[in-house]
Amino acid sequence: MHKKRIAVIGIDGANKKIASYIGIDKLGLGSSMLSTIPPYTPPAWTSIVTGVNPGKHGIIGWKMVDRKKYFTRLTNANDVRYPRLFEILQMKKLRSIIINVPLTYPFTWIHDSERIIVVADWASPKQTIFPRNLDDKYKKYLIKPPHARHGYHLQRSKRNIKEYIKKVENFLAIR
Repeated sequence: MHKKRIAVIGIDGANKKIASYIGIDKLGLGSSMLSTIPPYTPPAWTSIVTGVNPGKHGIIGWKMVDRKKYFTRLTNANDVRYPRLFEILQMKKLRSIIINVPLTYPFTWIHDSERIIVVADWASPKQTIFPRNLDDKYKKYLIKPPHARHGYHLQRSKRNIKEYIKKVENFLAIR
């Protein structure tokens, strides 16, 4: 008996032009590629993996207001109010490998460490892998992402944009 496997590959920020550029426009994506409202990475990806809209799962952007302490902080895995597909699979004793899915860090949601591997996403405050033994083994591939908080600044010149694109390509190749 063959075990059934499924892979979900997402392209953040994709639209028809990007789909055409990378050659996936012929896969029957339909006439439109709509996102969530608001159309940002955290609510869109959280909607994909929970199956509910931002009003239900609670993620509407990169930041969240902590009403008890009256300050803004970055959203994280603990803010997601609905179980995600990989959490449901965990409950059913099925295995998952999650790579670069936003809002999977910190790993406090993991209850069955025997059946899950998680590579933290590029926006995570810590580039890490769960379980710890894999983090130690593959640490060299967890380089700092090419965004402003790590010293990469995108200025409005063609030279800088080309340099930034090269940094992103290098990051992805290593990752």
